[in-house]
Amino acid sequence: MQQEPRVVPLPNTHAVGSTATDTDESPSGRAEIDGEREGGTQQQHPEPSSPRFIVAIDFGTTYSTVAYVKVEPGTDKSDLGCNDIRCITNYPSAAGSTDAKENTRNNNVPTELLYFKTSSPIDSEASDSDSTSSENGVEQDSESPIGPLPTRPERRSRKRPRRAGQQTWTRQGHVEWGYQVHRIQKNPHEIRSKEIEIVRLIKLSLGDEQADEADDANKQSGEPGGVPTKRLRDVQQELREQVSRLQDRKAIKCLNDILTDYLVRLLSHAKTILRKNEGLTDDTQIEYVLCVPVSWSQVASLTMHNVMAEAVRVSGLGTLLGDAIIADLFIVSEPEAAAQFVLASLGEKGRLRQNQTFILLDAGGGTVDVTTYKVTSDGNGPLRLQGEMIPAGGALCGSSLINEAYKRRLLERLDGTDFNGGADQMNNVVAALVADFELNSKPYIDFTDKKTLLRHVYIGGLRNKCHPEKNIRDGRLKFSKQENRDMFKDCLDGVSRLLESQLDRAAQKGLAVINIVVVGGLGDSPALRARIEEVVACRANMVGGKISLIWPNEFSKSTVARGAVLRSLNKANGPSRISRVSYGFLRAEPYNEWPEHVEAGLVPSVDKVDGFKYVKDTILWVIQKNDKLDTRFVSDPIISSHTFGKKELKLVCEECLYASPKRHRSHFPYDHTENAGAARLGKIRIDMTEFRKQLPTKENAYAQTAAKMAKRTSIDVTFDLVIIVEGHQLMYEVRWPSRSQAHLGDVRITKTGYLSLAPGFAPGTA
Repeated sequence: MQQEPRVVPLPNTHAVGSTATDTDESPSGRAEIDGEREGGTQQQHPEPSSPRFIVAIDFGTTYSTVAYVKVEPGTDKSDLGCNDIRCITNYPSAAGSTDAKENTRNNNVPTELLYFKTSSPIDSEASDSDSTSSENGVEQDSESPIGPLPTRPERRSRKRPRRAGQQTWTRQGHVEWGYQVHRIQKNPHEIRSKEIEIVRLIKLSLGDEQADEADDANKQSGEPGGVPTKRLRDVQQELREQVSRLQDRKAIKCLNDILTDYLVRLLSHAKTILRKNEGLTDDTQIEYVLCVPVSWSQVASLTMHNVMAEAVRVSGLGTLLGDAIIADLFIVSEPEAAAQFVLASLGEKGRLRQNQTFILLDAGGGTVDVTTYKVTSDGNGPLRLQGEMIPAGGALCGSSLINEAYKRRLLERLDGTDFNGGADQMNNVVAALVADFELNSKPYIDFTDKKTLLRHVYIGGLRNKCHPEKNIRDGRLKFSKQENRDMFKDCLDGVSRLLESQLDRAAQKGLAVINIVVVGGLGDSPALRARIEEVVACRANMVGGKISLIWPNEFSKSTVARGAVLRSLNKANGPSRISRVSYGFLRAEPYNEWPEHVEAGLVPSVDKVDGFKYVKDTILWVIQKNDKLDTRFVSDPIISSHTFGKKELKLVCEECLYASPKRHRSHFPYDHTENAGAARLGKIRIDMTEFRKQLPTKENAYAQTAAKMAKRTSIDVTFDLVIIVEGHQLMYEVRWPSRSQAHLGDVRITKTGYLSLAPGFAPGTA
């Protein structure tokens, strides 16, 4: 049986010292705090004497929402409820104008960015989100086994000035976001750049598992992937091409820059509103809640943590642990958050019985997700759910599919017409019409009420305002009732397939579905409601009972963010603290010290400093995937030794942390098949040069060889390496001198790296 390294000190573990080389830094799920201090525990926050905020981020496919609750001093969070939760509003140009009162009706904002060239007298330097570098000897690798991380190169020196008025792509300031993108599409003269790049559906870049899982689900059910799955892959490919173009133009350095650019603006706006309306100060404590899709792995969750942490740093909305960790981040799944708010806001009508099974259909702008839940709470406390009773269903068949159908129809009908401003004006007119359709027509279309149908739109800029063959008269393009239906067809058919498939699977597993809870912005659509009612009308559950539909009373577009805040107010009885990730340290172990060395047929190498044989670059796994972690855990010290030649000028040691989404046996090299999936996550570097005179020496293997007298002894640096789990943080700490060298005195140097464990737990884990 494999030894459990978390509780057994390993006095014979050895790490060969060498001067560390620089690596790319990145915003990471880890940070470093450097200093001389006793022990390795995290400093606890005192009870706040001023209000604090819980802020939830619902980073949506087409629209994003920021919800919050203000917690006054002395207030028990569990006493707060739905009526205490608010959303950030007054987004720039939300109502197509700069009028604040008009803009307050929108509590979400398009997840869109517009990059463009601009006149600049000098080359812009990197933006704030590019300027952070590693400090105090702790670095994060740009590649990770549990999430692709952005590269953050060193700040470049200022270049020669350009001539005033020369257009250039830069990383500083020339980005519009949200409703401002729509405004510029309607009024393209506001920017003088003909080269623009509008990035939409950004969220779909976070992992290919959504498309992979959709394919797997279709294979299991025998259904073809169809339009939604193909569309998802097409969108992901288009995003990759956009990233490549923006990289070529030096507008971004990597994909994560796009995510960060959006989140910085989202959080900066939230900060402005909270300062103005709620008395937020620089010292106000912020607790963040992040909403994630059911389909996301820890890969996507960690990436989202990383870019969100960078956005927090740049925007200044809250503080970070070690400049890169969102302390005590709470992650909750989007469907569970939505269910929490909808059912709680309905009072007794929304109270579900223990062990009752229901389906939650989240119909958003980009994706539609269908998940089956069982109620585990007894009705006396907050709602708790057991998720994924059967595999969740999802597809890219949200309301944006209707927009695309409308856009295609406009382009088809306008093909061959002549605009005063040529093709550019036609594209701008179409973009403006789609934006207007999104807000003012699509949400209200009801096929049973002809007054709600899209009947005609005005086409500005046409040279000839009459094209009878295209149904254009006096500049007005007319639409028939059938055309209205056709624009909704792919979306409604996709939702129907998902819901029917989930109901069929529930029946096959013997689950009696009592309710279907419908949430999401598209859930308000009369056309979708009619289709869902049509699907359910001819169905009964396993016991022959009627399936009831539950709709939100209000706030359908912000139920996820509001529910995330509500869920965070009481975190009790959530999932067990089971790690979805393994963490370990890179070692150099004395040859044959472990039987795994022989089993793997490893060939030792002779260290050039001390002459002993070692197996280098093995991994000692300290936390394994599926390990249950206590809220507070401190490992026994792992003793790590570094050796240096007496003539070496610098005594720089490093400890490298590895991570993997799998379980592994320890003592195999990092590139061995036993460690498939493992990759370096970060490292601590510590310079011991100034303590040279206090460091002990040890006798080398060369000591008895006359020709090697000059290498008789080497400098010995021995650390205690300690793992500390505190809530959602993992700290890996180096302490010198080691307890095994008590004669050197008390601990004088402590270096600590921090990792966020939140993405490594299941959503909802406290």
